[in-house]
Amino acid sequence: MAALLRAGISSADGQPDGATAGADRTAPAHILDFLPAKRRRLIVASQSKDLRLKMARMVFYSFADAQAGIVDVGRRIAAQGWAPATAGNYSARTADGFAVTASGRHKGRLTESDILRLDGDGAVIGDGRPSAETALHLALYRRFPDAGAVLHGHSPAAVALTRAYPARIEWRFAGHEMLKAFPGVTTHKTAITLPIVDNSQDMAVIEAAVMPALNPPGVAPAYLIRDHGLYAWGADLDEAERILEAVEWLIAAELAERGFREKAR
Repeated sequence: MAALLRAGISSADGQPDGATAGADRTAPAHILDFLPAKRRRLIVASQSKDLRLKMARMVFYSFADAQAGIVDVGRRIAAQGWAPATAGNYSARTADGFAVTASGRHKGRLTESDILRLDGDGAVIGDGRPSAETALHLALYRRFPDAGAVLHGHSPAAVALTRAYPARIEWRFAGHEMLKAFPGVTTHKTAITLPIVDNSQDMAVIEAAVMPALNPPGVAPAYLIRDHGLYAWGADLDEAERILEAVEWLIAAELAERGFREKAR
């Protein structure tokens, strides 16, 4: 994939690349000039080291690269059986907004014309109708400034888990080697929590339910919507795909383990 633009802030100390102590906390001028005014002001005004470190990871695709990347990841996800019919929706952060899949498209047969351009507020630039769940993507980008891509699939295992355990509001994965697929995890001797929220045709209801569930430490960059499917996100499309695959594997492994234990009784 073509090179991506990143906000030029050093992750070592939260200062801009090449900055000296006391210097203005800004990204390099050429990056700032390329960003929309709203995002530029956010970087310049930020006084939070945590937010500055997150800004350091921010990825901005060109729209053309976002189109190509989403088409590619759509084919791979569809090949796994995680986006049947016209299910699923994908997006990536661009320098001037977002790229998102159009509504009603089979994700294994996407073309670049099926990827729509949105401005920084989520309004479509040009023609087309974006996925009905675009609002959930935008909510994640607002909540996680370092998120560069969001992927949503409808795998049988992910849906089955939420239906088989209707009282669960989260699922805890512990002790799996696959946990090392998540950013910052270096050992299997840990645990990650996957929130589960109820489905709704009102995206604002889902957003209100899931955002508080993403606050505690140890929560995965992913969540399940009951009877619906899995959302996962990452710094770029590659990381988001890795997280989606890891969660899908963990779900399948946990369900298989329970099946074997039942047979062993």
